[in-house]
Amino acid sequence: MKSGDEVFSTLEEEVLSVRLRGAHEQVTATRKSSAAPFRDRFERAGARTECASTPELEAALKQTFSIRARQSLDANAFERLMALPKVDVIELEVIGPGKAIDPFRLSLASSVDRKRAPHVEAFLREYESAFSVDARVLDLLALPCR
Repeated sequence: MKSGDEVFSTLEEEVLSVRLRGAHEQVTATRKSSAAPFRDRFERAGARTECASTPELEAALKQTFSIRARQSLDANAFERLMALPKVDVIELEVIGPGKAIDPFRLSLASSVDRKRAPHVEAFLREYESAFSVDARVLDLLALPCR
């Protein structure tokens, strides 16, 4: 995967569910149809909170609808990232209705300082590919449920 290559892209109306799951936190945004608004569920430190989507949450969700590689990583990066303990990996999953889009799954290294780093290392298991992506794809994890 080269810099600028499209890793994943879909239309907003094709997305019914987005989930970011880490070892200690999970955010799931779901809706019943493409015309319905998203409902967000946050799970942190054993507590679960649900809320209607806010403009900030909607903007963060849109970061997951189109993902481009920012930089390709060296040949050893895939093996190094695959060897990370589960606690150091965040899984992104985007699901659409029926066959509109196949479930898309991207693994991200969670060791990045989300406030400072512009990129986060990512890998696609099924393609044995590693690259970096814009760190804003993780913005959902930092937002509050209001």
